[in-house]
Amino acid sequence: MAAKFLEDYVGVDDLIKQMNEQYPEGRLVSEIVEKTDKMVVFKTSFYTKDNVSPKCTGHGSKYSTEDLWLEKAEQKSRVRCHRVLIG
Repeated sequence: MAAKFLEDYVGVDDLIKQMNEQYPEGRLVSEIVEKTDKMVVFKTSFYTKDNVSPKCTGHGSKYSTEDLWLEKAEQKSRVRCHRVLIG
């Protein structure tokens, strides 16, 4: 039996699909907020066609001890931004 908190879970692929349907001209912009030899923090912002300010943001971090730490931190921030946008 699945945990109750997973009943409303929406997968990443579905989040991306919903974002593209609701905001076909929207765009995600990722940037490094902080980076050291040991960790990195990314911020991803979502902009609609007419927005100069982001509609929402998401942050993600990882430590350098993990494989593909930069890529995983950016992906984490992008997914969090999707969840805020669609959530």
